[in-house]
Amino acid sequence: MAIAIENTTAADVPGIKDSEIPVYIGKGPAITVADKSIISNPKVNKRLIKNAEIRKLTYQYKKPRYGMTDAGKIQFSRSGVPSTVVSVPCRYIHSPTSLLKLDDIYKTIQLIEAFILNPAKI
Repeated sequence: MAIAIENTTAADVPGIKDSEIPVYIGKGPAITVADKSIISNPKVNKRLIKNAEIRKLTYQYKKPRYGMTDAGKIQFSRSGVPSTVVSVPCRYIHSPTSLLKLDDIYKTIQLIEAFILNPAKI
């Protein structure tokens, strides 16, 4: 099983329609259901979500329109690897002035820790 951990585009700025915003800064880590490179494994996502709920951790779903990660390549390696992506929302990604909220990083770490310790027993 694999989880790609990365930053993702947060377009939550004036002038952008809510339906076009993939994730929001300050709402916790983003769990990918699908993007241009992957359809995330539903069992891996279920384990993430169940453990987040047990630990009362905030999370959001990434809208699938944007980006791709190494998880897409990992998913197809060998005879298939159950994979997903957990992202820290970041505005102006890949620019000299990228902006993120430290709390989103801390919540991402907590989510991954909960996944590893697996109190949900999934």
